[in-house]
Amino acid sequence: MTTIHPLRILALASSLGISTVALAEVSLPAVFSDHMVLQRDLPVPVWGTANPGESVTVRFADRMASTVAGADGAWRVTLDPLAASSDPRALIVEGTNRVEIDDVLVGEVWICGGQSNMEWTVDGSSDPAAEKATADRPTLRLIKAPHITAN
Repeated sequence: MTTIHPLRILALASSLGISTVALAEVSLPAVFSDHMVLQRDLPVPVWGTANPGESVTVRFADRMASTVAGADGAWRVTLDPLAASSDPRALIVEGTNRVEIDDVLVGEVWICGGQSNMEWTVDGSSDPAAEKATADRPTLRLIKAPHITAN
């Protein structure tokens, strides 16, 4: 069986006038997701990647900021501080494509860390059924970061 080297494929595509440049869409890291909370009363950083030199615009509520992705494709903007709001809104990022993060609130953001007890779930409580039945906190949001340990 004959294997064609990838460089030969690129050379053939180039000679036929076929573009071999892959376009990188505007993207955000996983911390930006539906149902997130932005910190109130502080500048709001938003960052991601795109094609080098691509214009990127971020919109949320009545705020807007634009930038151009650097040579490495990285971009970052900072939105002016926002007042707390439990009204769900969309965070929109546009470049050659559009990314929409839905149901975003503005309020308190707490970062917690600790040992295994920080991962205690409601199912581990003394009466999980009662806890779940009485839970009524629709504006409480949680993100669980992956475990990263030092080498």
